Amino acid sequence: MNRSLMIHALVALCTTVAAVLAWQLPHASTTETLVTVVPGANDKLRQIIWHDPQYDVTVKRDKDARDVQVIVRKAPPAGKEASVSPAAQAYPGSAATTTLFTKMLPLQSPRLFGKLKSAEVKPMGLESPTTRLELTVGSEAQVIDVGDAAYGTGDFYARTASGEVFVLPAAEVRELRFGANALQDRALVGFERNAVAHLAVHAGMQTRDLLQRQSDDGKKTLLSDPAEPDVALDQASAWVDRLLKLRAMDLADTLPTSEPVLTVELWDKQNNMVVVKFWPATGANAVAASTRFATPVVLAKAAVDAVLHDVDEIFKEGK
Repeated sequence: MNRSLMIHALVALCTTVAAVLAWQLPHASTTETLVTVVPGANDKLRQIIWHDPQYDVTVKRDKDARDVQVIVRKAPPAGKEASVSPAAQAYPGSAATTTLFTKMLPLQSPRLFGKLKSAEVKPMGLESPTTRLELTVGSEAQVIDVGDAAYGTGDFYARTASGEVFVLPAAEVRELRFGANALQDRALVGFERNAVAHLAVHAGMQTRDLLQRQSDDGKKTLLSDPAEPDVALDQASAWVDRLLKLRAMDLADTLPTSEPVLTVELWDKQNNMVVVKFWPATGANAVAASTRFATPVVLAKAAVDAVLHDVDEIFKEGK
């Protein structure tokens, strides 16, 4: 048999196997509209947990839905004890977390299978599932087992705590998988430029307050000294742009024991405040602190060097 015939035979075999597996699976009741599997109002949803063999991801928010935190823990390396599992990393939640909470409850499915026997759920990966989704409403957690991907769709077979088997759309949990990078907001400050109202810069014995407002035509954002609000400080404005672009590359365990060389306090138009502190980089990267993060953060050395190098201009411009 030549190579071409072998390839065609292999394709035919794979197609046949897939068809047999699909034929053996229980018949689902397909509806034209989505059916609610887990009821509830999404504004009551406080926490979402995704556990799989690679990651534990927890997304939780306070009762006012203002503060969202994403906590990610990698599974321990193969053959290692749970005691040496990598530490959990906590990041502020990105704007994508709002969408996640909105679509997660009520949880809906396009296909329901009802309650199935053990032999029927085995080909779905639900006999001994290693992945689960937990939705916490108030103090009550709804645990959902997640099995294999359905053939041809990428959606998952899933089962509620009451034993109801259904299809879980992959789009509902996409952001939770593979470490939930899209849900993490790594911005050091977390304010958009046009949201900044004022800031205070402290370096050594020097301090300078800066105000931000819109130009009269509303087309520009002006940064100025409170004593001269109509005089735009262009160098300071460019420096603030660099500051707002700083993003955490990773989390650090500790901060330097010395005093920070630069502290910046920023307020937005709703009077929310963020404080960031900087130390000179002593290695390949720099370490900083931000009140947005529970732990110190690792920043790119070149980016921090640029902020520290030009800070003197903040105190000189317009003086």
